[in-house]
Amino acid sequence: MKERTEHTYRIDNMRAVAILLVVFAHSVIIYDPAWTWFSSVHEAAFLRDVKTVIAMIHMPIFTFLSGYLFHKKPQRSSFPKLLRDKAKRILIPYFVFALFWMIPIKLLVGFSQYTEVSFGELVLKGIVLGQYNGHLWYCYFIFAAFVVAYLLYHGVKRVANRLGKPCSDEGVYAILLAVAVLLYAMKNSSLLNGPGVSRMLKRFCGNFVWFCFGSLTGAYLEQRSIPRALAVGVKYGSLAGFCLAVFFYFRGVKLLSAGIGLLGILGSYCIVPAKPVKALSALAKNSFGMFLFHSPFVYVTFTYLPDISPVWMVLINFGLFGTAAYAATSLLRRTRLKFILGE
Repeated sequence: MKERTEHTYRIDNMRAVAILLVVFAHSVIIYDPAWTWFSSVHEAAFLRDVKTVIAMIHMPIFTFLSGYLFHKKPQRSSFPKLLRDKAKRILIPYFVFALFWMIPIKLLVGFSQYTEVSFGELVLKGIVLGQYNGHLWYCYFIFAAFVVAYLLYHGVKRVANRLGKPCSDEGVYAILLAVAVLLYAMKNSSLLNGPGVSRMLKRFCGNFVWFCFGSLTGAYLEQRSIPRALAVGVKYGSLAGFCLAVFFYFRGVKLLSAGIGLLGILGSYCIVPAKPVKALSALAKNSFGMFLFHSPFVYVTFTYLPDISPVWMVLINFGLFGTAAYAATSLLRRTRLKFILGE
C-alpha cells in the first residue's frame, strides 16, 4: 500500500510541474519564430530554446498522467458512463472557456484569425470542428484518447478471450502502446499531410503514444514497487540522456524529440518527491483550471506590449497572469460554478 501511495504522490507532483511548464511555454511563445501570430523586436534566444525544450516534454507528461490514471477505468466503467464522465470533465469546460473566455479576449485584442471570419464560422469551424481552438485543442485530444483507448482495450480483451488466450491488463496496454507507436510513426507521413486531413488527427497520432505509455506504466506499477537501485539508475540515467538528447537536438538531430519526451517523463517521475508537498498539491488541484484560464491572458501582452523586455514579459505572463489563473481557478472551485472546470 505504501508504494501505491507514493505513486499517487508522484503523479500529483508531476502534474504540478507540468502545469508550470505549460504556463511558462505559453508565456514566452512570442519568441518562437515558428509561431507567427505575433512577433517581438527581441530574439530572446535563451527563452526560445527553453520553450522549444519544454514543448517536447510538457504535453508528453500531461498525456502520460492522463493515461496513468485511465488504466483502471475500463474495468470500472461502462462506455456510456465513460462518455458522460469525460463530457462533464472535459467537454463542458472546453465549450464554456472557448465561448466565454478565449473567444471574447481574442476578439477584444483584435486577433486576426478570429476577427477575419464571422462569429458563426468561428464557433462552428473554430470551436466545434476544432480548426482554430488555440490551446484548447488538448481538450478534444484527451477526450478522444479516453474514448479510443477504452474501445481498443475492450476490443483486444474480446479478441483474446475468443482465441482462448485471455490477456492481462499489462498485455492489453502493451498492444495499445504498439498501435500508438505505429500512429506516431505515421504523423509526418504523406498519408496524414494530404489535403483535407484534420490537424486534430495529426495531433492525436503524435500524442496518443504517451497516453498508452501512461496506461501501461499504471498497470505495471499497480502491484509493484520500483527497486531503489533501479529508481536511482533511471533517475540519473534519464537526466543524463535528456541532456545529451537536447544537446544533439539543437545540433540538427531532430529525430530525438520523441526521446526527449520519454526521458522527460521518466526523469520527472523519479525526481519529484514521493510524498505530499503542499505547494505542489495546490498546483495539481488547480492545474486544469490554470490551463484553461492562462493562455488567453498572454494575448493581451502580445498585442499591446510585444516589445517589452523579455524579463518583463516573463514576469507579467508567467508571474502575474500565472498567479491570476491560479487564483481564478481556486476561487471558482469554491462556488457553484465549479462545474465549468469539470468538477
